[in-house]
Amino acid sequence: MKGRTLVRTAMAGMCMAIASSSLAAQDFRVAGGIALPRIGRGGNIGGQGQASIEMGPQGSGLGIRLDLLYAQTATAALSLDDVVKGGQTMRTYAAAGGLFYRRDVRDFSPYVLAGAGAYGQTASSGVALGVHGGVGVDWAGSRSRPFMEARLHRLRGDQGSLAVERRERSLISALVGLRF
Repeated sequence: MKGRTLVRTAMAGMCMAIASSSLAAQDFRVAGGIALPRIGRGGNIGGQGQASIEMGPQGSGLGIRLDLLYAQTATAALSLDDVVKGGQTMRTYAAAGGLFYRRDVRDFSPYVLAGAGAYGQTASSGVALGVHGGVGVDWAGSRSRPFMEARLHRLRGDQGSLAVERRERSLISALVGLRF
């Protein structure tokens, strides 16, 4: 419980920091898609929702991005606590930030992003720090301004994990969303 409370507190703090930021907000994003934990180790496809804000100087391809995400996947239990309290479902909450670089090419804008964040999971007793990186493409040729994105989140689990190989956690996401 402490881990989820800390992640929620971090998310609230990020929202307050955004509201008082001197950087100009360029884009707000809302996305949903699929999430896959641990390739090749029995992970099952789940869902993910994400809300983001991008800030930075207008006209520059470089900026800061802050994300709040929630993912839920059906997967094998990762710890005794997960078996007793959470069943076989793994939920991930995160407040992550990082840098992005976007390059405009006609109506399309491919981009890369990388950063770090605080991750909370049902299978761990606390908050884990992790890193993330990904690629995406924005399409400005439509009024709705859709985008697609693929990201990899890597974090370290707690010492209560059943097996050493399960202490290292990853979450791969493929998202589709709208910018406004």
